Amino acid sequence: MKKTIAMLLAALLVSSCFLTACSCRIKRPGAETPEPQTSAAAATDGPGTTHSPLPTDEPAERTAEDDAFEELANEVFVDIITSDGYAFHQFVVNEGSFGITEADVERGWGSYSYESHAAGCEENAGVLERLGAIDRSRLIPANRIAYDNLMEVLLLSKDTDDYFYYNEPLTPFNGEHTMLPLMMTMYEINTKDDIENYLYLLADMPRYLGELEQFEIEKADHGLFMTENALDQVITSCETYTANGGEDFFLLSSFEDTLNELPFELSAAEKEDYISRNRGIILNEIVPAYSSLAATLESLRPHCRAMEGAAARSPEEKRFFELQIRNEAAVNMSCADMAESLDSLAQELLSRLIALVMADHSLADSFGQMITSGVPETDVEYLLELIAPIYPEIPAQSIDYITIPEAVAEDFSPAAYLISAFDDPSRNVVMFNPSADNRTQLFTLAHECFPGHL
Repeated sequence: MKKTIAMLLAALLVSSCFLTACSCRIKRPGAETPEPQTSAAAATDGPGTTHSPLPTDEPAERTAEDDAFEELANEVFVDIITSDGYAFHQFVVNEGSFGITEADVERGWGSYSYESHAAGCEENAGVLERLGAIDRSRLIPANRIAYDNLMEVLLLSKDTDDYFYYNEPLTPFNGEHTMLPLMMTMYEINTKDDIENYLYLLADMPRYLGELEQFEIEKADHGLFMTENALDQVITSCETYTANGGEDFFLLSSFEDTLNELPFELSAAEKEDYISRNRGIILNEIVPAYSSLAATLESLRPHCRAMEGAAARSPEEKRFFELQIRNEAAVNMSCADMAESLDSLAQELLSRLIALVMADHSLADSFGQMITSGVPETDVEYLLELIAPIYPEIPAQSIDYITIPEAVAEDFSPAAYLISAFDDPSRNVVMFNPSADNRTQLFTLAHECFPGHL
């Protein structure tokens, strides 16, 4: 539940480790997920029905149903943002914004195990039951929209409960083994407490990597291990962190750079102590954890799946793929309907492109040229002007443009948008991959910023 709803709330492009680490719904064998109980009024206009857009400013009298829904929605939100230390730090600037205390927060990376997923499935079922008991027809329009969104996500995710071992956290592209250290470079430090929490997360990384290692062993036992091509790429990525005994690990230098740019003063002794602790954790704990992960993955090579197309997969695997597409896209459509819709859209766009070129043959000369001013800020200003007639009320935003470390460039997206905190939506981060082709940077920023994720 946490991962799915967090994706809905955050619209995060990155397959981020701090969300993936959260519980992802796997019910215990034999457990039944209760169906939502809807009122007679909601039965004819309830979850799963396509509703026309509802005005959020329409006058409406609040009822006890609104109070019950908002209480539940707030519980879900708080549960998500306190589920691990990174999520809390990313989503919340001031603890008081949501009535959360440090004691409410799981400071580590959460868990990736069958047991934690089973617990998440039970939690998911409980939320679904409580949500279904709320009479949707008595909600004010704004809450009705939120209710529909939450219900739809829960129902879409429900069917994936039995597919825990079909998931793959160690994908060659944006896998958790590469995302964990990358996200640490994004950890904003403004106080000494932030430094301590950073080091706590760093020290918890080997435990979490160990859980991923155990998951892969169990996945192999179920006959669902990765292909050999994927295995080679993941092992190579792990070895980039262990090369030269870990002395080249980018978290060594990035942490020192961060300490040199703090908005507050540290004494020379304090700085030396922090650097020493960071170095000790990386070289003595994290590097061995990556070595162990790589060795275990290598030992599982005999379990590698053959490279095969979707048509050759088992009915259960095909079913998982379809459910996963619907779940992650938050679209309650069959794969056939999605394909037809995408094909229709592609044909429409191609027809429009052909019409433009036929009307002005010189446009054909633009293909392959630079589609950027070369300056991110200038490109974003242009995009804002371009979409002003469609999105006229975008508030002022602050965007930090950063380049990810070269060490993870091959395993990362061309770019990514990192969502802002929920109590400070004005500050945003866009990450650029130094290995990506930047000739179409304007399109990239349209995807990450406006009218895309941001």
